[in-house]
Parts: sequence; C-alpha cells; structure tokens
Amino acid sequence: EIFSLTLFQEILILLIIGLPSLNLYFAWLITRRKNYLGKKYDADLKIAVQRLIDYGIIFINQKNLNPNNFPIKLRHDDYNGLNYEVKGINKYVGFFIK
Repeated sequence: EIFSLTLFQEILILLIIGLPSLNLYFAWLITRRKNYLGKKYDADLKIAVQRLIDYGIIFINQKNLNPNNFPIKLRHDDYNGLNYEVKGINKYVGFFIK
C-alpha cells in the first residue's frame, strides 16, 4: 500500500508521524541533559542558594522587615535559616527566621 501512495500523501504521513516523534525525542533529550547537569552542579547550586538565604536574613534584619512577606519556593528543606511548610513531594515554602 505504501508504494501506491502519492508523493503528497507520503509527505503528509511522514509529517504526522515524524513531528510528534521528533518532539518526544527532543523532550527526552532535554530532560536527560537537565538531570545530568543537575547532578553535576548540585553541590555548587546548594552553596549558592545558601549564600542567598544568608544574605536575605541579613537584609530582613537590617531593614526590620516581616519575614512572612518573603516566602521562598524550594525543592529541598536542608537549608539553614528557614522555617519550612510542606506543599507536596519536593515542594517546600521557606520563610526566613528573624
């Protein structure tokens, strides 16, 4: 049956099957790359986030601000200087400790 199709029909079938397949392949590739880079730079990211939290605590104390007005959405709950509320699996909201 494939040999009896016209060129237009073959191109149409190729687009219908090929484009979603290509989209799924790119989604898989991007997810794989994000996971690899996330594992590679995990320690550096944790250090950078902890430094930002430390700076936020100093800033809130210097300006005498209400820490409840500045929630932070995080994926981990192992940072110092925050109180956490659990919003789901790997979903935390951190509030600065004053």
